[in-house]
Amino acid sequence: GLSVDRWVAAEERFLPSGAQLPGPRSDFAGALIGERYYLVGGAGADGGALGDALCFDFSTSSWIACASPRSARVGAQLVPVGDAAFLVGGRLDIGPDGAFSSAVSVERFDPVTGEWSEVIGDLGTGDREVVAFEVGGRLHVIALGARAVEVLNIHVD
Repeated sequence: GLSVDRWVAAEERFLPSGAQLPGPRSDFAGALIGERYYLVGGAGADGGALGDALCFDFSTSSWIACASPRSARVGAQLVPVGDAAFLVGGRLDIGPDGAFSSAVSVERFDPVTGEWSEVIGDLGTGDREVVAFEVGGRLHVIALGARAVEVLNIHVD
């Protein structure tokens, strides 16, 4: 399995935590919020989308199950903004033939309540790839297309 390491700023290096990633998984979304790392979705050993979410607690060096987002995504981004994290982009596993479609909704995770909610049903980005990040307490999304680049400045309360 894959090991979980933690950056120790005082020593300016990563140190092993002694924990392993539970099960095979790739292309997952993740974010550090406080003393916990939240891991969401990704692809399983068969390449299909995983719909679960896990939380690694660095204080206990253990994984616990978290509430799952509304949609199983591969290659999404989990972006901390303020006291929440937003799940943006990625691909949805839509059929037994392995076909994927772009995820166009934005979901919000509240680490205090442990609940997910959909905050934007459709970003309007279509099948374009998106890159999401936080600047100044706001979620920003860049949609990359073959002929155009669009920057969305999203304010979500």
